[in-house]
Amino acid sequence: MPEEVKQLEDYTKEVDSLVEDINENSDITQSVDRISVLEKKARNANDLKSTSRLVVKAVDLAVNQKNLDKLKEIVHGFSKKHGQMRTVIIEAVRAASGICDEDVAHVYTLQGQQREDLIQSLRAITEGKMFLESERARLTYILAHVLLSRNETRKARDVLSELSVETFGSLDRRQKTDYLLQQALLNAQIGDWVQMKIVTNKINVKFFKEENTQEQKLRYYEYLIRYAVHNDEYLNACRYYREVYDTDVIKSDPSRSKVVLENIVYFVLLAPFNHEQHDLLHRIFTDQTFNTPKLQYQYNLLKCFTTPELMRWAGLEALYGQILKSTDVFSNRSTDGKGQTRFNEFHKRVLEHNVRVIYKYYTNITLKRLQSFLEVDERQVEEILSSLVENGTIYAKIDRPAKMITFTKPKRTDDVLNDFTNNISKLLSLVETVNYQIEKEKAVQEAFK
Repeated sequence: MPEEVKQLEDYTKEVDSLVEDINENSDITQSVDRISVLEKKARNANDLKSTSRLVVKAVDLAVNQKNLDKLKEIVHGFSKKHGQMRTVIIEAVRAASGICDEDVAHVYTLQGQQREDLIQSLRAITEGKMFLESERARLTYILAHVLLSRNETRKARDVLSELSVETFGSLDRRQKTDYLLQQALLNAQIGDWVQMKIVTNKINVKFFKEENTQEQKLRYYEYLIRYAVHNDEYLNACRYYREVYDTDVIKSDPSRSKVVLENIVYFVLLAPFNHEQHDLLHRIFTDQTFNTPKLQYQYNLLKCFTTPELMRWAGLEALYGQILKSTDVFSNRSTDGKGQTRFNEFHKRVLEHNVRVIYKYYTNITLKRLQSFLEVDERQVEEILSSLVENGTIYAKIDRPAKMITFTKPKRTDDVLNDFTNNISKLLSLVETVNYQIEKEKAVQEAFK
């Protein structure tokens, strides 16, 4: 029955008298029977306030006497009454769920199996009712924490995934974001990275521009960074760290900001070369935030990669190797255990940079000479060249018998013909200009005769 229906009668006085007459030690069965009689009258008279008070009183009585069986019976019974008002059901569920939530419990908090049973019972009431979606989301969130405390992470994830909270109109943006971040965390803990990315995509980053959202923002980008690093998406990891740095709580903490800035440098250098990486690398290099004494080594690394000069890996490793391997990105004791893999990837990026530099100055080079520049064996040289050719960074052709590498891309027939046509056009234009100058000079000479 909709709450807008006109109230026919006021039972406030009767309710006041009954509530005063019932105390915590009253017989619960008799008390609930008395409440039910008056509740029916108030409900039929559309007295919303009185009906809510009576139902909540019955729930509180069962809660105070710790009679969980009776509590479930009361909530289920009143919620299924014919023509029961929605607000009354909401108040009943909210009052009963208070002892399940440690944050709002005023009397006590249930623990163990009793807590889970009550939550499941209340969730059964909320199922399929749009006006109870907020309460269902809160109960589901609590249930997930209960399961998580028993190390049932996968089951907790499945419970949270049942609800599409992003479609719930009764939840504000902060509640939805907290719920989705918890889903993302559980997906990350069980290693379901694809589902974790799907969940984070449901979060609108515009929310983080509001006040008091820094904690949620840091959690959000923490999960995205873990996803990017797990999938070796280093350029995305760099972008996410830049978003983390653009947070007041990080900028105000020198130690945390230093680690974030270092990671920005490391991941942009680890990212494969392309136009986006090249642009981001130079924007970071020109950012004066990185040109500070505390980031001296990282800034020098940026300078090496933005300068078109060869880098000797032996010297680079001797100078920066120990520093890099002391970080969580490159350490053998890194969080994901892939520190050495990333250090080898960094070596590869140095070799690729050197090849791009050589490509600028050479049209042909012997394989032996290229090996001496890169300081690696023939197999690694071919792997690096193949990788760069495959992604379109350079053009290269290897003549194995002659052990010669050609960087000049052969022209197509159409290109040769176009060049010839352009050259002829330029030649004719030049002839025409010279002819004009000769005729002009002749005219001047004739004028002076």
